Amino acid sequence: MNFWIKKILNGEPGNWSFLKTTIKPILKSSNKSPSALKSWRPISLMESESWLAEKMLKPYIEPYLSTDSAQFGYKTGHSCSP
Repeated sequence: MNFWIKKILNGEPGNWSFLKTTIKPILKSSNKSPSALKSWRPISLMESESWLAEKMLKPYIEPYLSTDSAQFGYKTGHSCSP
């Protein structure tokens, strides 16, 4: 990871192709109609390097990210159930 951080700080161009993500549609349930758009949900497939970079950088950038007070999903330490 230090390799990429040094490249960024030095303003060097790099090969960032590992950050590309493929989005694939997945049928929500086998009893749903495949012809209905609402029956599908997207999933993102990314390279393992991208996933690892996300996990390593998250603790450093999370304090700078803000969310709405009404948001409960995907928010650490918050739940909509008692």
